Amino acid sequence: MMDESEKKYLQDIRDGLVDDAEIADLIKHILSEGKNVALTSDVNENVIISPDGMTYQGDTDDSSKPSGQGVLIFPNGDRIVGEFKDGFAHGSVKYLFTTGRIYNGVFQNGKPHGKGVLILENGARYEGSFTNSNLIDLDGSMILTSPNGDRYEGEFKDGELNGRGRVTFLSGWTYEGEFKDNMPIKANMKTPTGDRYEGEFKDIKPHGQGLMIFRDGRKYEGEFKGGLAHGQGVMTLRDGRKYEGKFKDGAPLQEYNAEKL
Repeated sequence: MMDESEKKYLQDIRDGLVDDAEIADLIKHILSEGKNVALTSDVNENVIISPDGMTYQGDTDDSSKPSGQGVLIFPNGDRIVGEFKDGFAHGSVKYLFTTGRIYNGVFQNGKPHGKGVLILENGARYEGSFTNSNLIDLDGSMILTSPNGDRYEGEFKDGELNGRGRVTFLSGWTYEGEFKDNMPIKANMKTPTGDRYEGEFKDIKPHGQGLMIFRDGRKYEGEFKGGLAHGQGVMTLRDGRKYEGKFKDGAPLQEYNAEKL
């Protein structure tokens, strides 16, 4: 049986009142006493020490596996608080990392799987559907809100923006379309000043084939490089006149003339 001191420590862990150093001391104390099997403290309140140093306190089933409400403490001090089934975190849980990272959501068979919210050490917030995630290399469809208010809503793979999505910057810039490795590759872009672009990107700038509609009514359709008209293209003015030809660094290679317009 556990003494009163052990009971108090374990209850404080469940309540999130114990710091990392105290958790480490508790684990060492229990191990030093040779308590490496399920120990009964109260009805349905057990302590289990695994061979790899993990500690569980909470409800168990008839075979002494964690099932019901409990707290799982990892050797490094990370904690999972919530529902367990057949020995695994399963159901609604809170995962508290010693680094400050926090996950609130659903676990399935020991892994985040389903709706949840992940808050990183820097305050960035992920909310959505997690799929067999390790909470580092994120996969699934979710919303990312950065500490400064920038927002991405869409698909993730391997922890990066990959797939369909929309980025809204607090400064007023927006990108909506296809992303790969955190960068837009084909998307619609809107600037804070009202210019709009639809087409291909490289390094977050228009690059390749695209259409730019300027706030003053002009349109350019054709090749872009580094965010500027560059290559073959067509410039249409507000009155409908057009210039078709070569562009370089955002400007036509020859002056507009009557034949071209």
